[in-house]
Amino acid sequence: MSLAQAEALALARDPLAARHRELAAGLQAESIADGELPDPTVQVGMLNFPTDTFDRAQEPMTQLQVAVRQAFPPGDSLAIQSRHRVALAEAERARAEARARMVRRAVREAWMEVWYWREAERVVEDSRALFRQLVEITARQYAAGRYNQQDVVRAELELSALEDRLTEIQTRQDTARAELDKWIGPAAGGPLAADVTGLPDVQARNAIEAALLSHPALRAESAVVDAQRQRVALARAAYKPGFSVGVAYGARSGYNPGGDERPNFASATLGFSLPLFRDKRQDQRLAAAQRRVAAAMRNRDERLLQLRRQLSADYAEWQRLGERLALYGEQLLPHARRNAETSLSAYQNDRTDFTTLMRARIAELDTRLRYQRLRADRAKARAHLLYLSGEPK
Repeated sequence: MSLAQAEALALARDPLAARHRELAAGLQAESIADGELPDPTVQVGMLNFPTDTFDRAQEPMTQLQVAVRQAFPPGDSLAIQSRHRVALAEAERARAEARARMVRRAVREAWMEVWYWREAERVVEDSRALFRQLVEITARQYAAGRYNQQDVVRAELELSALEDRLTEIQTRQDTARAELDKWIGPAAGGPLAADVTGLPDVQARNAIEAALLSHPALRAESAVVDAQRQRVALARAAYKPGFSVGVAYGARSGYNPGGDERPNFASATLGFSLPLFRDKRQDQRLAAAQRRVAAAMRNRDERLLQLRRQLSADYAEWQRLGERLALYGEQLLPHARRNAETSLSAYQNDRTDFTTLMRARIAELDTRLRYQRLRADRAKARAHLLYLSGEPK
Protein backbone atom coordinates (compact mmCIF):
# COMPACT_ATOMS: atom_id res chain seq x y z
CA MET A 1 0.00 0.00 0.00
CA SER A 2 1.28 3.45 -0.91
CA LEU A 3 0.98 6.55 1.23
CA ALA A 4 -1.56 8.06 -1.18
CA GLN A 5 -3.71 4.92 -0.91
CA ALA A 6 -3.49 5.04 2.89
CA GLU A 7 -4.62 8.68 2.88
CA ALA A 8 -7.57 7.91 0.61
CA LEU A 9 -8.58 4.96 2.80
CA ALA A 10 -8.37 7.03 5.99
CA LEU A 11 -10.46 9.83 4.49
CA ALA A 12 -13.09 7.34 3.33
CA ARG A 13 -13.23 5.75 6.81
CA ASP A 14 -13.30 8.95 8.87
CA PRO A 15 -16.76 9.44 10.45
CA LEU A 16 -16.25 13.04 11.60
CA ALA A 17 -15.62 14.45 8.13
CA ALA A 18 -18.73 12.60 6.92
CA ARG A 19 -20.67 14.02 9.87
CA HIS A 20 -19.74 17.59 8.92
CA ARG A 21 -20.76 16.96 5.30
CA GLU A 22 -24.13 15.57 6.39
CA LEU A 23 -24.71 18.57 8.65
CA ALA A 24 -23.85 20.90 5.78
CA ALA A 25 -26.32 19.14 3.48
CA GLY A 26 -29.04 19.34 6.14
CA LEU A 27 -28.46 23.04 6.78
CA GLN A 28 -28.47 23.74 3.04
CA ALA A 29 -31.85 22.03 2.76
CA GLU A 30 -33.16 24.02 5.73
CA SER A 31 -32.04 27.26 4.07
CA ILE A 32 -34.52 26.60 1.26
CA ALA A 33 -37.34 25.93 3.71
CA ASP A 34 -36.50 28.98 5.83
CA GLY A 35 -36.80 31.25 2.79
CA GLU A 36 -40.42 30.29 2.15
CA LEU A 37 -43.58 31.84 3.58
CA PRO A 38 -45.25 29.94 6.42
CA ASP A 39 -48.12 27.69 5.44
CA PRO A 40 -51.46 29.49 5.14
CA THR A 41 -54.10 28.59 7.71
CA VAL A 42 -57.58 27.49 6.72
CA GLN A 43 -60.51 27.85 9.09
CA VAL A 44 -63.94 26.25 8.60
CA GLY A 45 -66.80 27.22 10.90
CA MET A 46 -70.53 27.44 11.53
CA LEU A 47 -71.40 30.96 12.70
CA ASN A 48 -74.42 32.23 14.63
CA PHE A 49 -76.50 29.04 14.61
CA PRO A 50 -79.73 29.32 16.69
CA THR A 51 -79.56 26.87 19.55
CA ASP A 52 -83.32 26.36 19.76
CA THR A 53 -83.81 24.87 16.30
CA PHE A 54 -80.34 24.75 14.66
CA ASP A 55 -82.12 25.83 11.49
CA ARG A 56 -79.75 27.57 9.05
CA ALA A 57 -82.58 29.59 7.52
CA GLN A 58 -84.04 30.87 10.79
CA GLU A 59 -81.63 33.77 11.45
CA PRO A 60 -80.17 36.10 8.81
CA MET A 61 -76.63 36.04 10.33
CA THR A 62 -76.34 32.24 10.39
CA GLN A 63 -73.70 31.06 7.91
CA LEU A 64 -71.20 28.37 7.03
CA GLN A 65 -67.81 30.07 6.67
CA VAL A 66 -64.48 29.18 5.10
CA ALA A 67 -61.53 31.49 5.86
CA VAL A 68 -57.90 31.52 4.64
CA ARG A 69 -55.13 33.53 6.29
CA GLN A 70 -51.51 34.08 5.19
CA ALA A 71 -48.83 35.52 7.49
CA PHE A 72 -45.94 37.67 6.20
CA PRO A 73 -42.96 37.90 8.62
CA PRO A 74 -41.55 41.37 9.26
CA GLY A 75 -39.13 42.98 6.82
CA ASP A 76 -36.76 40.68 4.94
CA SER A 77 -36.86 38.03 7.66
CA LEU A 78 -37.30 35.07 5.33
CA ALA A 79 -34.28 35.88 3.17
CA ILE A 80 -32.21 36.64 6.27
CA GLN A 81 -33.09 33.30 7.87
CA SER A 82 -32.16 31.54 4.64
CA ARG A 83 -28.79 33.30 4.47
CA HIS A 84 -28.18 32.38 8.12
CA ARG A 85 -28.62 28.68 7.33
CA VAL A 86 -26.42 28.97 4.24
CA ALA A 87 -23.63 30.49 6.35
CA LEU A 88 -23.93 27.66 8.90
CA ALA A 89 -23.79 25.13 6.05
CA GLU A 90 -20.63 26.78 4.73
CA ALA A 91 -19.09 26.54 8.21
CA GLU A 92 -19.78 22.79 8.29
CA ARG A 93 -18.32 22.30 4.81
CA ALA A 94 -15.18 24.14 5.89
CA ARG A 95 -14.98 22.00 9.04
CA ALA A 96 -15.21 18.88 6.88
CA GLU A 97 -12.30 20.15 4.77
CA ALA A 98 -10.29 21.05 7.88
CA ARG A 99 -10.94 17.59 9.29
CA ALA A 100 -9.75 16.03 6.02
CA ARG A 101 -6.51 18.01 6.26
CA MET A 102 -6.03 16.90 9.85
CA VAL A 103 -6.66 13.25 8.94
CA ARG A 104 -4.19 13.46 6.07
CA ARG A 105 -1.56 14.97 8.38
CA ALA A 106 -2.14 12.31 11.07
CA VAL A 107 -1.88 9.48 8.54
CA ARG A 108 1.35 10.91 7.18
CA GLU A 109 2.83 11.21 10.67
CA ALA A 110 1.86 7.64 11.55
CA TRP A 111 3.14 6.40 8.18
CA MET A 112 6.52 8.11 8.67
CA GLU A 113 6.81 6.61 12.14
CA VAL A 114 6.21 3.10 10.76
CA TRP A 115 8.71 3.84 8.00
CA TYR A 116 11.36 4.96 10.49
CA TRP A 117 11.10 1.88 12.71
CA ARG A 118 11.17 -0.37 9.66
CA GLU A 119 14.33 1.41 8.45
CA ALA A 120 15.78 1.19 11.96
CA GLU A 121 15.15 -2.56 11.90
CA ARG A 122 16.94 -2.82 8.55
CA VAL A 123 19.92 -0.78 9.82
CA VAL A 124 20.24 -2.87 12.97
CA GLU A 125 19.92 -6.09 10.95
CA ASP A 126 22.84 -4.91 8.81
CA SER A 127 24.86 -4.09 11.91
CA ARG A 128 24.01 -7.45 13.46
CA ALA A 129 25.61 -9.17 10.50
CA LEU A 130 28.72 -7.01 10.96
CA PHE A 131 28.85 -7.73 14.69
CA ARG A 132 28.62 -11.46 13.97
CA GLN A 133 31.64 -11.05 11.73
CA LEU A 134 33.41 -9.26 14.59
CA VAL A 135 32.67 -12.21 16.88
CA GLU A 136 34.17 -14.56 14.29
CA ILE A 137 37.21 -12.31 13.80
CA THR A 138 37.92 -12.01 17.52
CA ALA A 139 37.45 -15.76 17.94
CA ARG A 140 39.99 -16.44 15.19
CA GLN A 141 42.40 -13.87 16.60
CA TYR A 142 42.05 -15.43 20.05
CA ALA A 143 42.57 -18.94 18.66
CA ALA A 144 45.72 -17.69 16.95
CA GLY A 145 46.92 -16.32 20.27
CA ARG A 146 46.96 -12.73 19.10
CA TYR A 147 44.31 -11.39 21.53
CA ASN A 148 42.85 -12.37 24.86
CA GLN A 149 39.48 -13.95 25.58
CA GLN A 150 38.05 -10.66 26.84
CA ASP A 151 37.73 -9.41 23.26
CA VAL A 152 35.66 -12.46 22.35
CA VAL A 153 33.38 -12.03 25.37
CA ARG A 154 33.01 -8.30 24.66
CA ALA A 155 32.07 -8.99 21.03
CA GLU A 156 29.46 -11.56 22.10
CA LEU A 157 28.09 -9.10 24.68
CA GLU A 158 27.71 -6.35 22.08
CA LEU A 159 25.97 -8.79 19.74
CA SER A 160 23.50 -9.75 22.49
CA ALA A 161 22.87 -6.07 23.23
CA LEU A 162 22.17 -5.55 19.54
CA GLU A 163 19.68 -8.43 19.59
CA ASP A 164 17.87 -6.73 22.48
CA ARG A 165 17.89 -3.44 20.61
CA LEU A 166 16.37 -5.14 17.60
CA THR A 167 13.58 -6.58 19.76
CA GLU A 168 12.83 -3.13 21.15
CA ILE A 169 12.73 -1.67 17.63
CA GLN A 170 10.27 -4.36 16.52
CA THR A 171 8.08 -3.52 19.52
CA ARG A 172 8.16 0.17 18.58
CA GLN A 173 7.28 -0.75 15.02
CA ASP A 174 4.25 -2.71 16.23
CA THR A 175 3.15 0.31 18.28
CA ALA A 176 3.56 2.59 15.26
CA ARG A 177 1.50 0.23 13.11
CA ALA A 178 -1.21 0.20 15.78
CA GLU A 179 -1.35 4.01 15.56
CA LEU A 180 -1.67 3.79 11.78
CA ASP A 181 -4.34 1.11 12.24
CA LYS A 182 -6.55 3.72 13.95
CA TRP A 183 -6.78 5.52 10.62
CA ILE A 184 -6.67 2.85 7.91
CA GLY A 185 -7.75 -0.28 9.78
CA PRO A 186 -6.25 -3.77 9.29
CA ALA A 187 -4.43 -2.61 6.15
CA ALA A 188 -1.80 -1.12 8.47
CA GLY A 189 -0.57 -4.63 9.23
CA GLY A 190 0.15 -5.39 5.57
CA PRO A 191 3.17 -4.46 3.46
CA LEU A 192 3.70 -0.71 3.12
CA ALA A 193 5.61 1.00 0.34
CA ALA A 194 9.03 2.36 1.36
CA ASP A 195 8.13 5.96 0.61
CA VAL A 196 9.26 8.92 2.68
CA THR A 197 9.85 11.46 -0.09
CA GLY A 198 6.56 11.23 -1.96
CA LEU A 199 4.96 14.29 -0.37
CA PRO A 200 4.45 17.50 -2.38
CA ASP A 201 7.09 20.19 -2.13
CA VAL A 202 6.88 22.83 0.59
CA GLN A 203 6.08 26.36 -0.57
CA ALA A 204 7.94 29.48 0.49
CA ARG A 205 6.97 30.82 3.88
CA ASN A 206 5.29 33.98 2.54
CA ALA A 207 3.18 31.84 0.20
CA ILE A 208 2.07 29.62 3.09
CA GLU A 209 1.29 32.66 5.23
CA ALA A 210 -0.90 34.04 2.45
CA ALA A 211 -2.60 30.65 2.14
CA LEU A 212 -3.54 30.74 5.84
CA LEU A 213 -6.26 33.28 5.03
CA SER A 214 -8.07 30.58 3.04
CA HIS A 215 -7.37 27.75 5.51
CA PRO A 216 -10.60 25.78 6.07
CA ALA A 217 -10.36 26.16 9.86
CA LEU A 218 -10.31 29.95 9.39
CA ARG A 219 -13.04 29.82 6.75
CA ALA A 220 -15.23 27.95 9.21
CA GLU A 221 -14.79 30.75 11.76
CA SER A 222 -15.49 33.38 9.09
CA ALA A 223 -18.69 31.56 8.14
CA VAL A 224 -19.76 31.61 11.79
CA VAL A 225 -19.14 35.38 11.84
CA ASP A 226 -21.35 35.73 8.75
CA ALA A 227 -24.05 33.59 10.37
CA GLN A 228 -24.03 35.79 13.48
CA ARG A 229 -24.27 38.90 11.31
CA GLN A 230 -27.40 37.46 9.75
CA ARG A 231 -28.82 37.14 13.26
CA VAL A 232 -28.12 40.84 13.76
CA ALA A 233 -30.00 41.57 10.54
CA LEU A 234 -32.85 39.37 11.78
CA ALA A 235 -32.94 41.28 15.07
CA ARG A 236 -33.14 44.57 13.15
CA ALA A 237 -35.99 43.22 11.02
CA ALA A 238 -37.94 42.56 14.23
CA TYR A 239 -38.37 46.33 14.61
CA LYS A 240 -40.69 46.25 11.61
CA PRO A 241 -44.28 45.01 11.86
CA GLY A 242 -45.31 41.64 10.53
CA PHE A 243 -48.50 41.34 8.49
CA SER A 244 -51.22 38.81 7.90
CA VAL A 245 -53.93 38.87 5.24
CA GLY A 246 -57.16 36.90 5.46
CA VAL A 247 -60.18 36.29 3.27
CA ALA A 248 -63.42 34.56 4.28
CA TYR A 249 -66.57 33.41 2.53
CA GLY A 250 -69.83 32.79 4.39
CA ALA A 251 -72.77 30.90 2.85
CA ARG A 252 -76.27 31.76 4.16
CA SER A 253 -79.68 30.10 3.72
CA GLY A 254 -83.23 31.39 3.74
CA TYR A 255 -84.96 34.51 2.43
CA ASN A 256 -85.17 38.16 3.37
CA PRO A 257 -88.55 39.67 4.45
CA GLY A 258 -89.01 40.91 0.91
CA GLY A 259 -88.88 37.36 -0.41
CA ASP A 260 -85.48 37.53 -2.10
CA GLU A 261 -82.80 34.96 -1.27
CA ARG A 262 -80.27 35.99 1.36
CA PRO A 263 -76.88 36.85 -0.23
CA ASN A 264 -73.65 35.21 0.93
CA PHE A 265 -70.94 37.16 2.79
CA ALA A 266 -67.32 37.82 1.72
CA SER A 267 -64.77 39.29 4.12
CA ALA A 268 -61.14 40.49 3.91
CA THR A 269 -58.93 41.32 6.88
CA LEU A 270 -55.48 42.79 7.39
CA GLY A 271 -53.57 42.24 10.62
CA PHE A 272 -50.16 43.47 11.73
CA SER A 273 -48.00 43.34 14.80
CA LEU A 274 -47.05 46.44 16.74
CA PRO A 275 -43.43 46.24 17.94
CA LEU A 276 -43.99 48.18 21.13
CA PHE A 277 -41.81 48.00 24.25
CA ARG A 278 -38.66 47.81 22.10
CA ASP A 279 -36.30 48.50 24.98
CA LYS A 280 -37.28 45.22 26.68
CA ARG A 281 -37.45 43.00 23.62
CA GLN A 282 -36.05 44.14 20.26
CA ASP A 283 -33.26 46.27 21.74
CA GLN A 284 -32.07 43.43 23.97
CA ARG A 285 -32.14 40.88 21.18
CA LEU A 286 -30.21 43.21 18.89
CA ALA A 287 -27.60 43.84 21.59
CA ALA A 288 -27.24 40.09 22.19
CA ALA A 289 -26.82 39.42 18.46
CA GLN A 290 -24.15 42.11 18.18
CA ARG A 291 -22.27 40.60 21.12
CA ARG A 292 -22.32 37.22 19.41
CA VAL A 293 -20.82 38.79 16.28
CA ALA A 294 -18.03 40.31 18.36
CA ALA A 295 -17.36 36.97 20.07
CA ALA A 296 -17.27 35.13 16.73
CA MET A 297 -14.80 37.67 15.36
CA ARG A 298 -12.57 37.12 18.40
CA ASN A 299 -12.65 33.38 17.73
CA ARG A 300 -11.66 33.98 14.11
CA ASP A 301 -8.78 36.28 15.11
CA GLU A 302 -7.56 33.75 17.67
CA ARG A 303 -7.65 30.94 15.10
CA LEU A 304 -5.58 33.03 12.67
CA LEU A 305 -3.04 33.73 15.41
CA GLN A 306 -2.85 30.01 16.20
CA LEU A 307 -2.23 29.17 12.55
CA ARG A 308 0.49 31.81 12.27
CA ARG A 309 2.20 30.61 15.44
CA GLN A 310 2.02 27.07 14.15
CA LEU A 311 3.55 28.19 10.85
CA SER A 312 6.45 29.91 12.62
CA ALA A 313 7.24 26.83 14.70
CA ASP A 314 6.78 24.29 11.90
CA TYR A 315 8.74 26.25 9.30
CA ALA A 316 11.65 26.79 11.69
CA GLU A 317 11.69 23.07 12.47
CA TRP A 318 11.56 22.25 8.75
CA GLN A 319 14.59 24.44 8.07
CA ARG A 320 16.65 23.17 11.01
CA LEU A 321 15.92 19.55 10.16
CA GLY A 322 17.00 20.24 6.59
CA GLU A 323 20.29 21.67 7.80
CA ARG A 324 20.92 18.71 10.11
CA LEU A 325 19.95 16.25 7.40
CA ALA A 326 22.45 17.82 5.00
CA LEU A 327 25.15 17.71 7.68
CA TYR A 328 24.54 14.03 8.35
CA GLY A 329 24.32 13.10 4.68
CA GLU A 330 27.39 15.04 3.57
CA GLN A 331 29.71 14.73 6.57
CA LEU A 332 28.74 12.72 9.63
CA LEU A 333 27.48 9.58 7.89
CA PRO A 334 30.47 9.22 5.49
CA HIS A 335 32.91 9.99 8.33
CA ALA A 336 31.31 7.42 10.64
CA ARG A 337 31.43 4.80 7.90
CA ARG A 338 35.10 5.48 7.10
CA ASN A 339 35.96 5.52 10.80
CA ALA A 340 34.36 2.09 11.28
CA GLU A 341 36.15 0.66 8.24
CA THR A 342 39.57 2.02 9.23
CA SER A 343 39.10 0.84 12.82
CA LEU A 344 38.36 -2.69 11.64
CA SER A 345 41.40 -2.67 9.37
CA ALA A 346 43.58 -1.30 12.17
CA TYR A 347 42.29 -3.94 14.60
CA GLN A 348 43.02 -6.75 12.18
CA ASN A 349 46.57 -5.41 11.78
CA ASP A 350 47.17 -4.94 15.54
CA ARG A 351 47.20 -1.14 15.31
CA THR A 352 44.26 -0.49 17.67
CA ASP A 353 42.41 -2.21 20.49
CA PHE A 354 39.01 -3.86 20.49
CA THR A 355 37.36 -1.08 22.54
CA THR A 356 38.19 1.50 19.88
CA LEU A 357 36.81 -0.81 17.20
CA MET A 358 33.53 -1.30 19.07
CA ARG A 359 33.16 2.41 19.69
CA ALA A 360 33.58 3.06 15.97
CA ARG A 361 31.02 0.42 15.01
CA ILE A 362 28.46 1.61 17.57
CA ALA A 363 29.03 5.23 16.50
CA GLU A 364 28.35 4.26 12.88
CA LEU A 365 25.17 2.44 13.90
CA ASP A 366 23.91 5.38 15.96
CA THR A 367 24.74 7.83 13.17
CA ARG A 368 22.80 5.78 10.62
CA LEU A 369 19.80 5.57 12.96
CA ARG A 370 19.88 9.31 13.65
CA TYR A 371 20.05 9.98 9.93
CA GLN A 372 16.93 7.91 9.29
CA ARG A 373 15.18 9.60 12.23
CA LEU A 374 15.98 13.00 10.71
CA ARG A 375 14.52 11.87 7.38
CA ALA A 376 11.31 10.75 9.09
CA ASP A 377 11.06 13.89 11.23
CA ARG A 378 11.59 16.17 8.24
CA ALA A 379 8.86 14.32 6.35
CA LYS A 380 6.59 14.91 9.35
CA ALA A 381 7.50 18.60 9.34
CA ARG A 382 6.61 18.72 5.64
CA ALA A 383 3.24 17.12 6.46
CA HIS A 384 2.62 19.84 9.06
CA LEU A 385 3.39 22.60 6.54
CA LEU A 386 1.16 20.97 3.93
CA TYR A 387 -1.64 20.99 6.50
CA LEU A 388 -1.23 24.77 6.68
CA SER A 389 -0.75 25.49 2.97
CA GLY A 390 -3.00 22.84 1.50
CA GLU A 391 -2.21 20.40 -1.29
CA PRO A 392 -0.95 21.91 -4.58
CA LYS A 393 -3.55 21.99 -7.30
